[in-house]
Amino acid sequence: MGHSRARLLVLGGGAAGLLAAQTAAARGWRVTLLEANDRVGKKLLATGNGRCNLSNRAALPEAYGPAASGFLLEPDKLLQLMEGLGLATRTDEEGRVYPLCNQASAVLDVLRLGLERENVETVCGFEAVSAAKNGADFCLVARDGRRVTGQRLLLCAGGRAASKANGYALAQALGHRLNPLAPALTYLKTDQSLVKGLQGQRLHGRIRLCRGQAVLAEEEGELLFKEGALSGIAVFDLSRAWAGAKAACELSVDLLPGWDGFRVRGELERRAALFPRSEQLLTGLFPRLVGQRLLDACGLRPQAPAPSQALDRLAALLRDWRFPVTGSGGFDQAQLTLGGVPLDEVEAGSLRSLRCEGLSLAGEMLDLHGPCGGFNLHQAFSTGYLAAAALR
Repeated sequence: MGHSRARLLVLGGGAAGLLAAQTAAARGWRVTLLEANDRVGKKLLATGNGRCNLSNRAALPEAYGPAASGFLLEPDKLLQLMEGLGLATRTDEEGRVYPLCNQASAVLDVLRLGLERENVETVCGFEAVSAAKNGADFCLVARDGRRVTGQRLLLCAGGRAASKANGYALAQALGHRLNPLAPALTYLKTDQSLVKGLQGQRLHGRIRLCRGQAVLAEEEGELLFKEGALSGIAVFDLSRAWAGAKAACELSVDLLPGWDGFRVRGELERRAALFPRSEQLLTGLFPRLVGQRLLDACGLRPQAPAPSQALDRLAALLRDWRFPVTGSGGFDQAQLTLGGVPLDEVEAGSLRSLRCEGLSLAGEMLDLHGPCGGFNLHQAFSTGYLAAAALR
């Protein structure tokens, strides 16, 4: 132990900060947790559609990129930590981990109880606007003029996604660089005329992010039509690739993944013989509104039989329905911020800053990101825990 009189400042009461604060306090640090909002863990309550997808069995370094080794806990280790705090979990068929009761509030409750148990001082409404190191001590100043000092500082103030956190500026003030920031895990905007009338329709498909004929990334999963945009988990994951593409792109939707061109064309011929009117051609394959849009795009007259050339066009469209990407939901609608403090400025395993002695960094402030499905909460919990456990 040996740290009973040393003070650790943890800036940010999200996933990383909540686990870090109690981990450090259990090791003898006197911890002050500072949060800009009126209460801690607000974003946790909204994750996983209110169920808090806190990890994923596939949350291994290769899911995050080549530099991720040493920055993550193994999924089993994280779940053991959570169970030690009193949280029972379950894993779905795709490897996503949720609280057993399916309520995000359960995750926040056990984390808050951990703060109380370890006597962590929690200060909400502290919007830090500056950070400086004066000799051996760190000093944080809030917008309202309050000042707090400590011997160690852990920055885990989160990203810009759905947040006004200022952690990046504080990291820069303490000597760090920033890789460019971009919103991700959000919907992608497209030509309004292409999706008009389809709002709320859901489909399963393979979706590719394309620049011309080049495929930049692809995902299979649910596609959700929004007003002037495409959404769903597959699109959210592709938004990560789009943010880094820096060029005009399109989404290509394959509505029958796993079917080759011969099977698609053969199925349409079978249906053309079965259904005498074109308006019936896609009955049972797709939602009615989506089917109508596809038929209209191929010039099929509702009451007439489907001619062979129109079936050719429809077969091609079912395997490559194109939507130009004109923008994204931006930071306000994003679940994740790409970019941040480069990993080569942070020590793997300990999360200590290599630019400022006594400083550690964790969570979304780091340029370490994964796909949808619990990977980014796993990163936040992992880095928060590792940073606190390595304090000295």
